[in-house]
Amino acid sequence: MQGLAAEVAEREAQVTDALREHVPTALGERLSNGRTAAATPASTAEELTTAEGELTAYRDALDEAIGLVPDIERAQRVLPDEAPELVPRDDLRPWLNFYPRDVLGEDLASLARAFESSVRAVGEEPSIERLNEFDWRARFRAFGAPFSVLAQLGFDSNRGPAEIRMTVATSVAPGTPHLRLRPETLVHGIAKPLGIVREVEIGDEHFDSLFLIETDPEAAQRLLTKPVRRALLEVAHYDVPTLLVGYGVAEINFRFEPTERSLRGATIALAEIRAAEIRLALLR
Repeated sequence: MQGLAAEVAEREAQVTDALREHVPTALGERLSNGRTAAATPASTAEELTTAEGELTAYRDALDEAIGLVPDIERAQRVLPDEAPELVPRDDLRPWLNFYPRDVLGEDLASLARAFESSVRAVGEEPSIERLNEFDWRARFRAFGAPFSVLAQLGFDSNRGPAEIRMTVATSVAPGTPHLRLRPETLVHGIAKPLGIVREVEIGDEHFDSLFLIETDPEAAQRLLTKPVRRALLEVAHYDVPTLLVGYGVAEINFRFEPTERSLRGATIALAEIRAAEIRLALLR
């Protein structure tokens, strides 16, 4: 039992929590159950016999997990060839019936022209489609990456002007760290000193003042490189965007009529993030 426990301890010292999270579900359950069993004391002969079987099974599960590391690392670094499918929201026009039809026609025509011209200026052989009266979508490649772009015209009030919502998205490797970037607000500025809002700062005073960065410090430095920050600031010239990275997708959202400058900035930032190095700490 002492020898078996030593073998288990040796393997446990190699396995990280990240590896436990990436193994298949059934193996993860075996690892969890084995860890619990390994910590359960045994004193009688019957308990020792049971413990020996459980420790042996746990050791074998650890060996299986360690053996999967090369396959897991390869899978976590795979870059999908296609951009994600962007689905229009259907809750952006509650005040449509109150909006003047002549003004609406001008807004739609303006958005159609701006969307097509900016997409054609940035994308390689873009595919552009009008989904309905208010929504447009395009697919193309730029800067070595696949992109989906969605433009939607919405009305959040019965008095204000129509609002354009832009989403630009690409696919990223599954192992890309999760990141959330959103506009820094006055409320955030008040809440941060109180510890209510926690964020990461990257040492770029202008960038840090515009954005609330939510991820771990190492991931922030790796994803928000100087080219990415510069490109995001190009988008922020019109509207401070949000950036979401995780679960194989990276997307930027902003509210402004698309221009070549804003779309180019968004695609450059996302292409750089897509190309970021994947670092996995599966073994110690």
